[in-house]
Amino acid sequence: MMENTTSNLQGLVLGSGNFSYNGLRRSVEAGSSIIATTKNDFHEHIKPVRSVFEALWGNACPLEAIVKDYETRLADLINSRDTKRSVKENGQIKSFWIEAGYVTKNRGPEKPGNQIFAPNGFRRFFGLKKSKAGSTRIGEITFETETGPRVTKNYRENDNGMEKLTLPMPEDHGFGVYDGKVLVFEPKGERFLLTALELGDFELVCGHRLANVQKMTGGRRFGELI
Repeated sequence: MMENTTSNLQGLVLGSGNFSYNGLRRSVEAGSSIIATTKNDFHEHIKPVRSVFEALWGNACPLEAIVKDYETRLADLINSRDTKRSVKENGQIKSFWIEAGYVTKNRGPEKPGNQIFAPNGFRRFFGLKKSKAGSTRIGEITFETETGPRVTKNYRENDNGMEKLTLPMPEDHGFGVYDGKVLVFEPKGERFLLTALELGDFELVCGHRLANVQKMTGGRRFGELI
């Protein structure tokens, strides 16, 4: 619902899309816009809808009251679905990628997250071996990016059967956020060049190079680039 304070015109944008990863990135959505140019248009098209939404807004609970619990439940759901998928052991390859999907707010609600869960065995893409008994630390990865300093982060096993990949701080390396993006890793000696692409850009630039694409139970994809 919008209002132009200069012309006093009001309008609506109606659509089936919602602000989720699937709604914004993968689904085909439909929408329409309505602008009330007369009082009759306003009373017929705008006012009824506006009154309903204002009532819903007035009765809604504050975001702060539910967002932490929502994020925790969503992350648990995604991670539990992804636990069953593993990566075949083939040794280190050239370039590889993984869809970040939803990234848990591990740094607090005001900062973008920098940890994602990878399927069991994803470590082999980085040339790492399974951690020693009793330790969750698999190894460490040194990242290079187009922007920002070179950084080294730990790579760990997680207690849900997956592996936890800690990435460079997104705001320090020109990524903004990792949510919904495709992470591409290119070995550079003992380091890895990291880029984070929007799904559409990734498919446009790398779509013809995909190989051995696998999908985790929760829907996130990963694979190699040839």
